[in-house]
Amino acid sequence: MKHPEYKALSSIWSVLLGAAGVVMDSEDVEYFCREYNTMGGRDVKAAIKLAMVNCKDKKISRDAMEFVLGFHPNRGQWAELE
Repeated sequence: MKHPEYKALSSIWSVLLGAAGVVMDSEDVEYFCREYNTMGGRDVKAAIKLAMVNCKDKKISRDAMEFVLGFHPNRGQWAELE
């Protein structure tokens, strides 16, 4: 399975955050694109929806997203194993 490249994954995050009506710091989006680089659009959308449950002022923190990703069936193992 081919995963989106960094630029495409960054666009996916941006579009889906906007569609959900929430924001995340650009540094955090960059972090998730680098560290969880095998996520696809469905994964990102699901993670955003779950993180929105606990977000304040329509902003998702890095800690909140990391927490959510730890509960995904992949258990956060989207990052490439080295």
